[in-house]
Amino acid sequence: MKTSIQKEGFNLSSRHDFGDPCNYFSQYQLVVSYDLNIGIDTITQSMHYRETEDDFLQIVGDTDLSSPVIIAQFKRSGQALKYQIKEILLDYIRHSRFLVGFPERATLGGLLSTEEFDSLIADLITEFERNIQESLKNPPPLTNLFKEYGLEPHPNENGGSQWLANCPRCRKFYIVFWKDNLRWGCARCGFHGEGEEEFRNGLRIIRNPTD
Repeated sequence: MKTSIQKEGFNLSSRHDFGDPCNYFSQYQLVVSYDLNIGIDTITQSMHYRETEDDFLQIVGDTDLSSPVIIAQFKRSGQALKYQIKEILLDYIRHSRFLVGFPERATLGGLLSTEEFDSLIADLITEFERNIQESLKNPPPLTNLFKEYGLEPHPNENGGSQWLANCPRCRKFYIVFWKDNLRWGCARCGFHGEGEEEFRNGLRIIRNPTD
């Protein structure tokens, strides 16, 4: 069976729609199942894969609370199948953990054994810790501003120049800000601006909308 939409990427916040796999879910094979920490609760998430007739690799995620969804689709590379799937899962977990939670221990092995997946997650946690320590050496200019308002600024564990702080508007997601400029913004609610003065003015409007 071929892909319904021939494009590559991750399905995060409906950024990509690769089609509905429910009608042919039996064609997918298990990669691994694991406990997923979603704050105060833990659910079971399973990852499955299939190679399409037009040479795409699809990864489907499903939980005990949701239907299967194609969370990633990429052209089949020259890498070994298991290696490419591991790289896709690592990138997906890095960039989706704020939206869908972070994996805990593996519960059922498939293409990846429970030991292989647990080792992968342990390596990822070590990478996060190393990135944090490196970022703390040179925090962005707006860090003290967000500390002043109790928004708990901290480095993005993925590394690079990006930092995060609790969004005071939606109170559900993060303001993103950077080391090399004064821009800041929340992708979920659209609260954004540049510099300290614009932030203080925006916060004043949030707290006193009738002023």
